[in-house]
Amino acid sequence: MIAGMAATLVLIQTAPDYAQWKKVFDERVDLRINGGCVRSVIYRDPADPTRIVVMNHMRDLAAAKKYVQSPELIDAMFSAGVDGAPRIMLLEQVDEQTYEKQ
Repeated sequence: MIAGMAATLVLIQTAPDYAQWKKVFDERVDLRINGGCVRSVIYRDPADPTRIVVMNHMRDLAAAKKYVQSPELIDAMFSAGVDGAPRIMLLEQVDEQTYEKQ
């Protein structure tokens, strides 16, 4: 396991206006940092650009569980225009492989 990346919180959400969603996401970086997030990666579904997947690499599983239950996160998603409840997955990292040529 890599220090600082012991867990990943995956949020799968639908937001009709990506620009609005991204603005709120960027404005609330403090929420992620204070919640134990060390890195976030955003993906969009090419077949449905309203579907946004955020992979938050968390300090640990306990931080991820606490963060996902925070009222501030729910408020931020509402402000960002997220449509309905997001699909949430908490993943614990057990291995990592890197395949880059030197």
